[in-house]
Amino acid sequence: MTASFLLKGILIGLLFGIPVGAVGTMAAQRAFSHGFGAGLKTGLGSSAADCLYAVCGAFGLTFVSDFLLKYQTVIHAVGGSLILAMGLHLILKKREKTDLEEQTGGGIKMFLSSFAVGKENNRAWQP
Repeated sequence: MTASFLLKGILIGLLFGIPVGAVGTMAAQRAFSHGFGAGLKTGLGSSAADCLYAVCGAFGLTFVSDFLLKYQTVIHAVGGSLILAMGLHLILKKREKTDLEEQTGGGIKMFLSSFAVGKENNRAWQP
């Protein structure tokens, strides 16, 4: 009986811990392809984007929010294009055996790409 509750609890925890959305999928894909560190760097980029939005909201930076509201269509188009380009690149690229850092472009590239996608996916600025 107790083991049943434990297994149910683990299953519920795993279901709520599954990444959703473009950034979560990107983090999971990179973690499976390139290891834990790559997934962590990708997740940190998205978290930094969310933190930036939270800081802007908490401190009432209206000029930032006005800019984002004014150009949200352009920001969404650029972010959507980035996601589309990354997906097409993954589909069309040939599998080559190279060094991990050369193949992934390093941690900074992983961080910045998820930061850009995380900013595009954040819906907190829509009226």
